[in-house]
Amino acid sequence: RPPIDEDLRVQIKPLMQLIAAMGYPLLQISGVEADDVIGTLAKRAVDDNREVLISTSDKDLTQLIDGNTRLIDTMKMAITDHSNVGERFKVDALRPDQVVDFLGLVGDTSDNIPGIPKVGPKTAAKWLAEYGSIAGIVENQAHIGGKVGENLRHNIKTLYLSQELAQIKLDVELPGIDIEQLSMNAVDNETFTALCQRFDLTKLHTQVLGSEATNAAAEIRDNTPEITCNYRVISDKNGFADLQQALNNAPRWGFEVLASSPRYTETALIGLGFCTAPGTAFYLPLAHDLGLGESQLSLAQTVVGLTEAFAGKAEKITFDAKFARHTLSRYGIEINNITDDVMVAAYVYQSTAKHVLENAVERYLQYKMTDSETLLGKGAKAVTLAQINLTDAGAFACERSDYMWRLCDYLTLRVDSMPGLQRIYRDIEMPLITALAQTEANGILLDKARLAQQSAIFTTHIADLEKQAFDIAGEPFNLNSTKQLQHVLFDKLDLPIVKKTPKGQPSTNETVLQELALEHDLPRLILENRSLTKLKSTYIDKLPKMVLPATGRVHTTYHQTVTSTGRLSSSDPNLQNIPIRTAEGRKIRAAFIAPEGYQILACDYSQIELRIMAHLSRDSRLLEAFQQGKDIHAQTA
Repeated sequence: RPPIDEDLRVQIKPLMQLIAAMGYPLLQISGVEADDVIGTLAKRAVDDNREVLISTSDKDLTQLIDGNTRLIDTMKMAITDHSNVGERFKVDALRPDQVVDFLGLVGDTSDNIPGIPKVGPKTAAKWLAEYGSIAGIVENQAHIGGKVGENLRHNIKTLYLSQELAQIKLDVELPGIDIEQLSMNAVDNETFTALCQRFDLTKLHTQVLGSEATNAAAEIRDNTPEITCNYRVISDKNGFADLQQALNNAPRWGFEVLASSPRYTETALIGLGFCTAPGTAFYLPLAHDLGLGESQLSLAQTVVGLTEAFAGKAEKITFDAKFARHTLSRYGIEINNITDDVMVAAYVYQSTAKHVLENAVERYLQYKMTDSETLLGKGAKAVTLAQINLTDAGAFACERSDYMWRLCDYLTLRVDSMPGLQRIYRDIEMPLITALAQTEANGILLDKARLAQQSAIFTTHIADLEKQAFDIAGEPFNLNSTKQLQHVLFDKLDLPIVKKTPKGQPSTNETVLQELALEHDLPRLILENRSLTKLKSTYIDKLPKMVLPATGRVHTTYHQTVTSTGRLSSSDPNLQNIPIRTAEGRKIRAAFIAPEGYQILACDYSQIELRIMAHLSRDSRLLEAFQQGKDIHAQTA
């Protein structure tokens, strides 16, 4: 099987911690499939004359059903027993003792069971109804006609292998495991609550602890000192003078940027929220569509005072400092001394959680804020921030500024108490914000003439590949149509079926085509056509349209808080996905150019993973190889 997806891998350890905290007995047998452990436990329980209910959505486990064993799919609250096994596989009739043979015939891509080419669920069920089992089918193989019968006769060995792979083991060694020991323990309330808060599992917390969870949350609120909220909308010069004085007198203050768009190259400032202490917040509207009796100061009236405040020495905190820098710099306002970005702090503290202010506040502070959708509406009835009346906008902005401050105190207390996280946050992530903001603002020059030339070349090449494909197939067809591709590859050209879709159809995904391309030219042509078409539409034709007229450059967005692994990602456009190992990809990269008198410098670590491994393992041979500049791959081969 391919390696486990990184986003899934990092969730396994916290999941195990949650299961243990909920009181479930956790059974892990190294090197043994979970299905085989479940099957063995079910067999033992049945032998002890126990009733068995297996919670699963995995259809493979229907083979375990008998008079004492049933399955329950808790996502649908559906029970499967003797009477409805066929329904689980969407066939008219199937017995539990036929499930292994059914899977052997049809195959199962999720478990790498190949099955017989062209045999789908209905065909398999029909054969089993007529002949009873795989043994009966093999015995009567000569009576099965057509292409599907031919496939059966050519794949008898594969059929027996598939049958073996589909069989769940019922006799796995479970050393020291007694069914009597596998009973529920009490919930570890403290650990479970902490995990639920960390991973934003509010619903699960309530489901498990019920009223106890509600009471605990109430107790937290009751034991938290009440903070009187003083929120104020600044709508005239006197109010702005009061705001300036409050900011000048505060050694530390927070601010929230309310803007027209999340895209920094096209956004406009609608207003600013400020917080000088928990419960004390201000909203300065600047570009609202005013209603009857409403008033606001213009940016022209406030820009000097705002510039002075943001340039001051006071410590400043915000949520998404990079976006704030971009937005305010459009008006000549530069921010000095941002000490904390609460979005980045939340990411460093828990990289797999959702880094949205209202989610983080609810997760860590047990307070539900007004979110943007509630304020603005959704769908056709949604309005813009500028259309919101000042009272509602003020309450929204002040609440965000206030609870951003409180969340900052909560997170930085914890991050700064852990030296490893503190170093990542203070020495790496926070300084990186300024560097990324500057890189985004600078943008990069694009040679549009070169891309236009490449577009014409790609168009010709794509058309040529399509013609070659038609010639091989003997007919024109849509290279992007899965159905037409299945017909050409597996019916006309009779290529082997490498893998099936969950619905039992021959797969034509990229991995399958790569394998088939080793044997035939058509899959290779299709892959090349797809690759060139994607490069053309995603980059060659799209990049010139993304050049900002004001700068003549492309401005991407780098994301610090998206990947769970700590890597950066980028969007609008994604500059990290342009191929580097193909000639076509390198031609696209060549369109990114330096201004006259400059050169683009590319830097990368040399064998960084192996160096880290050598450092952590202290392996003498690896260390010596690096120190002496030897070919590390030759040394480790």
